[in-house]
Amino acid sequence: EKIKQLLVKRLDFGLASSTKSKDYFVSLGLAESMCSILGYAVDNDFYQKEYQQHLKNRKDILKELDLPQKNFIYVGRFAREKNLANLISCYHRAKVAGLEWGLILVGGGPLYERLSDYVEKTQIPDISMPGFIQKDNICKYYACSDLLILPSFSEPWGLVVNEAMACGLPVAVSVNCGCYPDIARDDSNAFVFDPNDDEKLYKILMASTKAPCLDQIGENSKKIIAEYTPQ
Repeated sequence: EKIKQLLVKRLDFGLASSTKSKDYFVSLGLAESMCSILGYAVDNDFYQKEYQQHLKNRKDILKELDLPQKNFIYVGRFAREKNLANLISCYHRAKVAGLEWGLILVGGGPLYERLSDYVEKTQIPDISMPGFIQKDNICKYYACSDLLILPSFSEPWGLVVNEAMACGLPVAVSVNCGCYPDIARDDSNAFVFDPNDDEKLYKILMASTKAPCLDQIGENSKKIIAEYTPQ
């Protein structure tokens, strides 16, 4: 950190990726007025168009993939920092309490086999683990989903949040994700939690399924992400 402080003193200006990054710049000694936030962006138009095409066939896709009518979705690597073990544990507890939604876990990585074996051995119902899905097909799974969850212990930003928001989905993100609070806003489109607080995550799983305004929360996502484009 001391070496970084020496380097920052030599900077003329800082381009931060997020509010959290800007705060870090300032903590290292850069004047707040000498730093701007760039943010991250995906091809919103692509995700919106692909999502709408698949959404028309949601009932058929749900049947094809053997999914419940309502689903949470996670998209990303299966690695320790993603906090998937706690997500699965909280979901299992919610299912025992009567939760009817499914959980789609999209992606691959070093923990995929271990987590897959755990789900199978504990016989947790309604968890789908389709593996890594290419960009061209990911909207098929977003179209089957009703809320994206990113429970990471560590996450520089979380571009999957941009993708889901472009599709008009509400999101649930940990406070350690770089996209909070820039695009994941707990007063508008997001359920926010501490990744070390399993009780809060469990309550979000239970409460979000009963939220009367989930569609409006999704619309808020679309409005916010419209400000974050490659253009």
